Amino acid sequence: MRSNLVLIIVIVLLIAVIGVIVYLGAPNLRVERMKKATPRLVKTWVLSQLEGEDAAKTDMRVVPAGTKITLYALVKAEDPVTHQTFFVTKAPKVELYGKPVPSEQIRDWDHEKWLPISLFWYRIDAMEDETGALKFKSTYLADWKNNVWVKTLTEEDLKPVGVPYHEEPYGRLFYSLEARIPLPDGKTLYQAKSAGEEELYENPTTPSVKRIVVYPEGHYGDVAKGFYNVPYLKIDVPDEYIRHFVALHPYALPLAAYELKHHVTVEGFTLEALEKMTERTVEAASCDVESGTCTKTVRTRRGLEKKEPIVFGSDVVPGDVLMAIDRACLVVEDRGPDDQPNGELDIADLIICGHPDDKPPYPMVQRLASGFPVKSFDIRRFRPGGHE
Repeated sequence: MRSNLVLIIVIVLLIAVIGVIVYLGAPNLRVERMKKATPRLVKTWVLSQLEGEDAAKTDMRVVPAGTKITLYALVKAEDPVTHQTFFVTKAPKVELYGKPVPSEQIRDWDHEKWLPISLFWYRIDAMEDETGALKFKSTYLADWKNNVWVKTLTEEDLKPVGVPYHEEPYGRLFYSLEARIPLPDGKTLYQAKSAGEEELYENPTTPSVKRIVVYPEGHYGDVAKGFYNVPYLKIDVPDEYIRHFVALHPYALPLAAYELKHHVTVEGFTLEALEKMTERTVEAASCDVESGTCTKTVRTRRGLEKKEPIVFGSDVVPGDVLMAIDRACLVVEDRGPDDQPNGELDIADLIICGHPDDKPPYPMVQRLASGFPVKSFDIRRFRPGGHE
């Protein structure tokens, strides 16, 4: 009888010990089971949808101030068993690089079977260092909690914050997104990022970074659109336009203006893109600071070369591009020495160049004095339908 009692006590103790072991080990077993089932993160994107649209897109946005913009997270994942990829998002419809994503490829994140996914939103601000050069700085948006899949941008969200930005919610903004599967011990199981400041340094127009351009009507947005097909512009482009919008690349200004005019996204703010979208009207033009004239070289019937004036209205018109080896400027207005149009390109004509400098537009002589190559530059004109 006593031996039976001892046996019962031993069995109860064993059951208790096993229970404690199971109780303590159950969470770890559950985590291990979920680790095996959790999809691998492949890539993330930031989508945007404007009020009235039925799809969220990866496209760059060029919008006037006051436009309602909603950002969506898009995560691509891979099933660990079937190795099939699928998308996770809260967007009702998705366009990825201009192509619709079928609804059957979009799934919900299974919180019962998979480890939780955390989203980290970043703003990449264009900054100015002490020398005036452009740099980028990523800012983690701590007020956007880690489970945010949808974010409607407020005016505060749209304010550029980098030096020399001001308090107006205008400028070119960049957003990026990181998705992680965190483990209880603080380590990360999977991680995927859309892009970061490194990608912007490599390519300021990389589609991996979400670009949103906000402009106020009647401010630099309208000015940029006005560069084309408007004769003899008399405009006052604020310094912020140059610094905020086109300082990313020396060939950015004409392409950025073309984007705004035609509501398109060009391939990139590069020399190659500018050459592809334009045609040359004058090759190897040159200007003489002392005489104030600009000339082109033409060949006579006898094969000799001679210099001729560059004619406004045919050789060059407002909106044409003065393209040198290291920068591109826009022709704004024909102005002779007495501030009246004289029908020829000369150093008194107004231009605007894409880098921080004095308040534009300014006479060409002002840029000549600060380094615009006077010996040789081409004059180029956007082709009709150049973005197609």
